[in-house]
Amino acid sequence: MKKMLCLVTLLCLMAFPALAQQDTQTLVQGYVPADAQLLSQEQDDGLMEYDYWLADSREFVEVIANPTSSQVLCVTYELRNDEGGASVDISEADAQAQVLALYPDASIAFTKTETDDRRYHYEIVFTTAEFVGVAEVNASTGAVMKRELYYTAALGAGELTFQAAQEKILAQWPDATLVFLAPELDDGRLMYDGEVHSGSTRITFELGASSMDFRDYKETAIMGNSGSPMVTAEPTSAALSATPMPTSAVTSTANDGLIGTARAMEIAQQEIGGGQVTSIKLDREHGRQVYEVEAIYNNYEYELEIDAQSGEILKWEQELDD
Repeated sequence: MKKMLCLVTLLCLMAFPALAQQDTQTLVQGYVPADAQLLSQEQDDGLMEYDYWLADSREFVEVIANPTSSQVLCVTYELRNDEGGASVDISEADAQAQVLALYPDASIAFTKTETDDRRYHYEIVFTTAEFVGVAEVNASTGAVMKRELYYTAALGAGELTFQAAQEKILAQWPDATLVFLAPELDDGRLMYDGEVHSGSTRITFELGASSMDFRDYKETAIMGNSGSPMVTAEPTSAALSATPMPTSAVTSTANDGLIGTARAMEIAQQEIGGGQVTSIKLDREHGRQVYEVEAIYNNYEYELEIDAQSGEILKWEQELDD
């Protein structure tokens, strides 16, 4: 009899994960359209990840759920083969309207422009009663390329909500302006990726929703024409909607209110700590003129975008030189 009871217990324990997984998949199906085709599923960091394909909208959908709490943490929709626009042809307000068309009850929290390999999109953070969303909108066509929905019901006890995260950030930097904040999942943990401007300093960071500590903290100065720190205003919607012009030849001296290539090279070298500038050219990004600088230093390659009028560093990338 004891052997029989042990065998029954063992079979029940073996069957429990399968039953839990089946229950989780049933839960997840309530978050995707009925015609969604399941492509794959896997367990990672204690969470279940389900990947679907929507043929009508040509979108991939990823759903991340916690089988222990029976909660869906995040649903991500991503449009196939859309990496952004070749230029910025729509305004910030137009991009926001595309998001509000999908979620009429949403409120826009933050908006910024992003570029990657000369492809442009708006990143828009919005809130509803159910979730905090992060949408990427093609800056040329207005197509919603990607949307991540972080469900507030999945927050654990004591975890920071989106509103509480903002309050903690402003308590940390009471004189600063919070210019951007977006949720993200990092190894199954909810984080808030943010940026504040305090005086002449730009501060970027991550804030843990559970740990409530600040990570990947970085300060950079917002540089002025003379090389001294200054505060610069964000570009207007009208400026952002302008189409980038073709690359033109640059001169080594300042003209038309530009800081000049010599000063741009100096700013780049100050930012990376030295090194050699290997390339510099004048271009137009997001409706304003910028210097695109490439440099090498200590076995690393650097790419920087510097505002041609203010000297502000708009983009900074580092990669190991193979």
